[in-house]
Formats: sequence, C-alpha cells, structure tokens
Amino acid sequence: MAGFGLVVGLSAPPAAATEGGWINEGGAARSPSAMTALWHDGGTYEAARGEDDQIWWRFGNGSWQRMPGNSGTRRPPTLAVADVDARTQRVIMFRVGDDGAGYYSLLEDRDANRWTGWRRIPGDLRLTARISATYTTSGVELATENNGWLYTQRMDLRSGLPRFQPEWEIQRFRGSDVGVTSNFTFSAGEQTFYASRGLTNTVRIARTRPGDGRNARYIDLPGGGRCESVAIGRGGDPGHLATSPFDPGYAAQQNMAIGCISPGDRQLYLNRSTDGGNTWSGWAHSSGGPSPSSAAPEIHGFPGGEVFAVLSWGSNTAPFKRHMIVMKRVM
Repeated sequence: MAGFGLVVGLSAPPAAATEGGWINEGGAARSPSAMTALWHDGGTYEAARGEDDQIWWRFGNGSWQRMPGNSGTRRPPTLAVADVDARTQRVIMFRVGDDGAGYYSLLEDRDANRWTGWRRIPGDLRLTARISATYTTSGVELATENNGWLYTQRMDLRSGLPRFQPEWEIQRFRGSDVGVTSNFTFSAGEQTFYASRGLTNTVRIARTRPGDGRNARYIDLPGGGRCESVAIGRGGDPGHLATSPFDPGYAAQQNMAIGCISPGDRQLYLNRSTDGGNTWSGWAHSSGGPSPSSAAPEIHGFPGGEVFAVLSWGSNTAPFKRHMIVMKRVM
C-alpha cells in the first residue's frame, strides 16, 4: 500500500492514539456493512444492515430489533440527532431505499420500538451510496453520492416538523464515499468537515460553514495513501457542540479520525487529529494485528473524547467470523 508510511505536511506532533483490541460488538448479529452508532440520552444507539437487507437496531447493548415497516436497503443506515427546541432532541434514522431514494424515520418510543413511518427526503436524486449525517446547531447536515458526484442536503426539526431543502445540492468536487462530521473551532466558529475518496482513490478533505457544502474546497489529506473506502468521525457529544475552549467538552470534540480500507491488503488504516482537523498524524495501520474488511469502516465518538472504529469483519480469520460486527477504540 504505497504511501501509507509517509507523514506529510505536519505542523504539530502526531495525534496520540490510545488503541484497544478488537471486540465482537454485535454479538450474534451479522452485517455485510459496518454498523453505525450514536451516543445519546445516556447510552449508545446502534444500527446495522442485516444479512436480510433490512435495518436492525438496539440501545445500550440490548436485544437487536428490526426496524418497523419496510426498511429494505443495500447500503448501511445512518443515525443522527437533531434539536427540536432548547430542551428536546430526536433520534433519526436515514437509509437509501431499494428504489435509490433517501428516507428517514424519527424515533418515537425507544422501549416500544416505535418509529414514524419511513418518509422520503425531498428531491429527485437517485443515490448510489449511503447517506452520511452529522449534527450542527442549525440542523442535520447530510451528504451522499450519485455516480461520482457529491451532494448535500439539510434537515431542520426546530419547527417541530422536518424541513428540508427542495433538492440535494451538488458539490464542486467529484469523488465517492463521502463522510461528514461537525466541529466548533474557537477561531473560525462552527465548521462542517467532509472526507471523500477522489477519482484516483486519494483521500481529500474539506471544511466549510454548515449549510454551504456546495462550496466546499477539497485538499489532499497528508500521507499520500490510497483508499478503497473512507469514513470520518469525531469525539465529544454528537448532539452538542462546545463553543468555548473552557467548556469541558471542547477538547473532546477536537479528536477526529479518518478510517480507510486499503485496496491493496483490505486492512484498516487510520489518520488522526487532536486539534479539530488542522493537523493530521499521517496514515498508520491500526494496531493489534489484522483488520480485514471488504466494506467501508465507520468512525464514531463518545463525550469523553474517545473515538472508535467499526468494521464488518471481512474473513473467517480468528478470532472472528465473516460479517461479525467488530469495534475498537482508536483514540
């Protein structure tokens, strides 16, 4: 995998990596895609595309439950949280339907497995990749792909009812596997970060103001590696952006990681930042042995600043079986 041993363009020491070992996070569950996860309301929501191409979810390591209604998809789902008002937030599930349209469902009763019926995201775009989503103070930022072009959309719940843009907006950049996350930097205010695989399989990143994804300008991520698929995530509370460096959650949300599956050895490589994406550590193979996967990874975080990588295990290689949902701490 040429280039992954290089560290290019760093102006700060590499981000410290506190890596754990791989664990079987999903139990008996199997998924051909990596599991999505969201910390909210004192616990972790997890969702995955099952081997039956339906969406399954759980809370706090409880029993897996199938999403109500027809949740058919060939892409991994995405969980996000949005503000309803100053005191209330809602958990949202996004998926790409079998018809290529984007859909969403709002959680109504966690214990009763009650969600709203699947509703279509406005716009005529047919999606050829999963939907990524992140919390911002002005709504949920969505990103996806259609045949090599990246698109963004916004969801707002502050009125109590979901509101979207009339259409998905095309970005200037051509690529694939777009991931999105949010951050609050003291000097520049709130920012949305994108990571995507370019046409030559190099990873490129962009940052912009929330809601202005169409004007995002991408640059090469330091390190020079090439990727088969990528994902980005951050530490901190996914439903809260700390706006002051004196807020205890501010340092936590500066931890960011990009995960990449190499087209050479199908292993997980990581690039990390502890300053909100201003400088990066350079690519390095995840520690602790092999990490085979034929599907894109997932990266998600927790309020204390911990960042985790999730894989659909790509082979019957001990100690796991193919399509087991595995996870490890990477920051």
